[in-house]
Amino acid sequence: MKKKLLAFALSLIMVAGLAACGNGNTEETKNVERPAYVYVPEYFDWGVEEPENGYINTYGVVNGYMLGIKSEWSNETHQQSENILKYSLVDGTLEEIPYISDNSNEYINAVTVQQEGGIAACVQEYIWDEKTREGQAFYRVIFMDAAGQVTGEIDLADIYAEMAQKSDYAYINNIAVDSDQVVYLQFEQEIVAVNPDGSKLFSVETDNWIQNMGNMNDGSVYAVYYGQNGSEIGVIDKNAKAFGTKYELGNNNLNGFFNIAEDNMLYFSDSTSVRKLDLTTGKSEEVFQWLSVDMNGQYVDGVNYLDEKTFFAHYRDWSSDEEGFVKLVKTDSSLVPEKTILTLAALSSDSNIQADVVAFNKANTEYRIELKTYLDYNTMTEADYQNYEQFLSDATTRMLNDITGKDAPDMISLSNSNISMATLASKGALEEITPYLEKAGYSEEDFVAGVVNSYKLDGKLYTMPGRFAIQTTMADSAIVGDKEGWTLQEALEVIKNLPEGMSFSEYDTQEYFIQKCLIYGYTNFIDEQNASCNFDSEEFKAILEMAKTFPTESDYSGEATPILIQNGEVLTMDAGISSLEEVQVCLAYFGDKITPTFIGYPGVSGNGALLSSYGSTYAICSKSDYKDIAAEFIIEKMTQPYEPEDYRNWGFPSLKKELDAYITDQITVEYIKDENGELILDEEGNPIPENGGGSIGWEGWMYEYRPCTQEDADILLELVDGIEGVYTNSDSTIFSMIMEEVSYFLSGAKTADEVAALIQNRISLYLMQNS
Repeated sequence: MKKKLLAFALSLIMVAGLAACGNGNTEETKNVERPAYVYVPEYFDWGVEEPENGYINTYGVVNGYMLGIKSEWSNETHQQSENILKYSLVDGTLEEIPYISDNSNEYINAVTVQQEGGIAACVQEYIWDEKTREGQAFYRVIFMDAAGQVTGEIDLADIYAEMAQKSDYAYINNIAVDSDQVVYLQFEQEIVAVNPDGSKLFSVETDNWIQNMGNMNDGSVYAVYYGQNGSEIGVIDKNAKAFGTKYELGNNNLNGFFNIAEDNMLYFSDSTSVRKLDLTTGKSEEVFQWLSVDMNGQYVDGVNYLDEKTFFAHYRDWSSDEEGFVKLVKTDSSLVPEKTILTLAALSSDSNIQADVVAFNKANTEYRIELKTYLDYNTMTEADYQNYEQFLSDATTRMLNDITGKDAPDMISLSNSNISMATLASKGALEEITPYLEKAGYSEEDFVAGVVNSYKLDGKLYTMPGRFAIQTTMADSAIVGDKEGWTLQEALEVIKNLPEGMSFSEYDTQEYFIQKCLIYGYTNFIDEQNASCNFDSEEFKAILEMAKTFPTESDYSGEATPILIQNGEVLTMDAGISSLEEVQVCLAYFGDKITPTFIGYPGVSGNGALLSSYGSTYAICSKSDYKDIAAEFIIEKMTQPYEPEDYRNWGFPSLKKELDAYITDQITVEYIKDENGELILDEEGNPIPENGGGSIGWEGWMYEYRPCTQEDADILLELVDGIEGVYTNSDSTIFSMIMEEVSYFLSGAKTADEVAALIQNRISLYLMQNS
């Protein structure tokens, strides 16, 4: 499949209606109080065009300026030119300061703005020695005034040589300059302070990776790194030649650049919201959520506080390479059109959910979706870390109580939840999607049959993913038989009679075997819809007894999986298939002498394979007042078109016609042509395919991709047609209780009968209490 970067055009527009809160129908509002102020985004372009033969790197905000480097290769002079980009956040002016060098091996790898407006840049030169076949890096710092004239230089040869002796990875990641013109060089876990004459002043080391470095308001230099209790800011004390004041940031995850305002507040992005941290008290609070301004916080490099009414952010969509700039202006909410609010419940936020919500909110003029999450890592305590299972269970319970309560959300993210679809359906919390599909012009027959069948519960369809992947197991057909699907009893019989020297799977241990049987055979033992279980069955006891035949610790050799399989040392291989290319790779693992079969997971119905969603899967809450609007949002995700040029086409489309389009695109072989449209031939005179190519491998084994074929597609379609189950989120509390009791059996303290009975009693009681 051909892939190209998507161009992203930004314009000077104010997005009216974004960040609004409230409900347009006051009689049906769910007690959502509209805040007095909201932040409204103003997208803008800083006026720099991407060079035809080059690139632009952004370096964040320093002293009120957004910095970047524009690098471009000239076909005429055969030289690389670099311009330092300096954009003022105060007045919007852009300066392009050219860095001119006769040395084509030189480039700028870090840049900063000094307090008086001048530039300090770290220049790297890399020289390759053909005789020794080794490269060597040389660094220096150049100083430029506001007009771009070079005013000084520091040679870093001695300092870099010293650092290179200490570490194989000696690379200057960032630079800063304090009010006394002392230069600070940020390495991996060390900051070196350099006098204006180039001599080393001192160095400060950390125990972990340094995330960032910059200037405080008074010109002193700080560094951000991981301390004993999460992220930490250390302000460098030149007199002590060490970190002086330190501020613990706890669990706050700092995204990219940020700044410290005059009120001693640190403003930063934690991927879901903008927060401010009082450096005096160490307490942080949320300023606004990224979704409230219709932005995906996962794509935000960082945030910069300009004044009490204005923030500035730079973002990059890593899935499409789109990037841009936005000013966030605090605005009286009465000036922003009000929209009706729909609530989407998810255990936590992720990039897929944020992207889906942002797309809906930007496109809809009447409604907007607000995300409600239940896991807040910013509030985690040391006790929560020590008892994470309880922390997770409490969040899951709060989410379930909301879904089944009187103020239920309108939609639920099933893919970001520890609550299974079966549990929610058994409580009557889900709305069937079929009538809404028909209203939108779709029937169940329009979708891949295996997807529909896998997601149906008691003949009812509540949702489907727009894209899916396949999880299955492959094995040597000479040992397991040429079939798809097998029972637990059949698998246990194979394990008993394995050839000498062969393991059932690559990571065989007692606990791993039981966990795998529970994860993939979850519905064999737990019926959440009817609040029942059968752990006292002979089937489960047989699993326990068979686990005893496995080692207590993994005997993992580090050998490549295909080599282990082809040497007869490992029987089964877990296969995750989310592209047609992965079908051919899975087959290649077994080599030419072994005929593999997609036998699936023992005890799983159908062909033993399971579906997993790519992206997010949503369902309508049965208590929603806005089911039609919720259905529009969900059906749009279920019916996503296949677009060959879109990087985000991961997984297989659930719509039949889109899956057909995907397969046609994948198996159509196109050949590389020159600028005149003539075929380019390889050394043997054959045309070179545009698709295919590339390789995958380990030491001792390598596979080169070939163009996909109809045979690959037929294998995929046969797999999909036979699937009847979904890889679902299992209840973490249930899983913990089971493994707690299993440990007594594995240690020999209790028999299989005793442990099975205890698990049966505990899980039965838990299911009844939560039914």
